[in-house]
Formats: sequence, C-alpha cells, structure tokens
Amino acid sequence: IYKAWLAMDDRIAAAQLATVLLAVVALLLWAERRAQARLRYATTRGAAREREARPVALHGRHAALAWALRRTRQAEAALTLAKNETEAIQQTTLDASPIGIAFIDTSDPDNRRIRAVNRQMAAIFDYDADTMPGLSVRRLYASDETYARFAQNAPARLASGEVLRDEVVMQRRGGMPFWCALSAKAIDPDNLSRGVVWTCEDINERKAAEAELKQERTRAEAAS
Repeated sequence: IYKAWLAMDDRIAAAQLATVLLAVVALLLWAERRAQARLRYATTRGAAREREARPVALHGRHAALAWALRRTRQAEAALTLAKNETEAIQQTTLDASPIGIAFIDTSDPDNRRIRAVNRQMAAIFDYDADTMPGLSVRRLYASDETYARFAQNAPARLASGEVLRDEVVMQRRGGMPFWCALSAKAIDPDNLSRGVVWTCEDINERKAAEAELKQERTRAEAAS
C-alpha cells in the first residue's frame, strides 16, 4: 500500500507542477498583451519621438517574451509527455497487482467517491474498471450501519497517519455480500481532502474456511 500511496502522491505532484507551468504561461500571455497595448497607445497617442522609439524597445522585449513563451510551451509539452508515460507505467504496475487498489476522493466528506481503480479492484467488486470512477463509496458497503461506522471512525485515524486496517462485509455490483480485507492510508494526514488510497482483498474463502473450522471444533467438543 505504501508503494501505491507514493504512486498516487507522485501523480498529484505532477499535476501540481503542470498547474504551475500553466500559470506561468498565463502570466507571460498577460505580459505580452500588456506590451501590445502599450505599443498601440504609443502609436495612437504618443508624440512622434514616442512612436519612433518605443516600438523598437518593445520589439526587443516582445521577441524575448516570445522566446520565453516558446520555451515554456516546449517544457510544458515535455512535462505532459513524461507525465503520461509515468502514469502509463504506474497504471500498468497497478493493474499487475493481485490486490485491489483505489484512490478515493475525500474532498467532500459527505460524498466520498472513487476517482481511480486498478483492474483487480474492479474485478473484486464485479465492475468494469472504467465504470467505477465517480461511484459513491457507500455503494461498496453491504449495509448503512457498516458504512456509517467507517465514516465516523476513519477520519480521526487517518488524520493521525495510521494505516487503517479492517475486515468488513462489502457488496459486489449485484448486491452480493462478501468479506473484504480493507486497508486505507491518507495521502496527506494533515489534509484529508487530498484523498485516501484503499487496498482491498477478497477474503470470502478464508472466512468460510474459518467458519467451517469453528463448527468442526464445536462438534468435536460436543462429541467429547
């Protein structure tokens, strides 16, 4: 789960870096528009000397700005390509995992939703991988009581940095209940709105074997 958490955190860091670059591009575009506006003002309102001198100076600055803008766009394109390649590698790694992994959007505590899953997570819950994003987390729980208990107790434990582990009864897409070993880790314990990583494992067969073993012991004790 720690590796899965790091992969998700790296993806968020890459998205934040892309946002910064977009902000830089916006700032450069604003500066370019401002320079053009000043040039138009000098042409229409300035004196003859102003009209002759300022365009030359602005032309040099405009060329430098255009060069900087091109370099920024090239860097942004390179970042996007690297980000896409990294995400492809991460998704392939996640899909190769025998354990279900999901990234939960917790920006709205009253409406937690799935943002991304690997193929094993979708298979465990009997969904197609591309249909789970956007699904309410409540849909995965077999009862309102189980979900309410999780929603009440999990935030404080996640905020403390704890890796939350529990064995709970979840439900597949058709409503079939099953036992699930759930682990959860906040991406940023100081800011739970950044999301939570889940890992899920279907332990239905193990629970059935444990129940059968318990019955055998009970029968043996009764017979003796």
